[in-house]
Amino acid sequence: GFVAQDPYSSISPRLTVEQIIEEPLVYGRTGAGRAERRRKVREAMEQMRLDPEKYRCRYPHQLSGGERQRVSIARAVIAKPEILVLDEPASMLDYGVKGEIAELLLASCENLQASLLLVTHDVAFAKQMCGRMIVMREGEEVESGRTEQVCKEPRSIFTARLFRAAEDSER
Repeated sequence: GFVAQDPYSSISPRLTVEQIIEEPLVYGRTGAGRAERRRKVREAMEQMRLDPEKYRCRYPHQLSGGERQRVSIARAVIAKPEILVLDEPASMLDYGVKGEIAELLLASCENLQASLLLVTHDVAFAKQMCGRMIVMREGEEVESGRTEQVCKEPRSIFTARLFRAAEDSER
C-alpha cells in the first residue's frame, strides 16, 4: 500500500471518497462483489475516523488536508498489504493533525501486521513512527540502526547535524 506526500494531487478529484477507497479492490481483482467492497470501504473509513454517512459521497475538494490524507491511508490499507510505503505522509499537515495521522498509521500497521517504510525529512515524525532508522545523504546510507540509538548517539557528523537542525526548527 502506498500513501503519497500530497493528498491534494494524489487522489482523483472526479471520484467520491467511496470510489477512491474502493479502487484497489476493483482494480486489484479481489473477486469481491459490490456489496462486499462497500462493506470493506465502510470499515476502512471507520478505521480512519471518517463517518461513512458523512464522507462517502463527498469529493476531495470538500475535504480538509487531514481528511484527504485519511482517505489516502484508507485506500492504501483496504487491500491488506504486507508493506505500507509512506512518502512524507504528514509534510503538508499541521502539528495536531500529524499526531492523529501517526496514530492511525501505527494502528493500521499493527492491525494488518504490516511493515512500514517511511520516507521523510521530519525527524520528529520518524522518531514517533519507526523502530529502525536509516539516515541517507545524496542517495547513500550514512547510518542505520534502532531509532532510539541513532537519535541518542549518532555516529556520523552528518546525522548529528541533521538532528540538531531538526531540533532548532521545532523551536
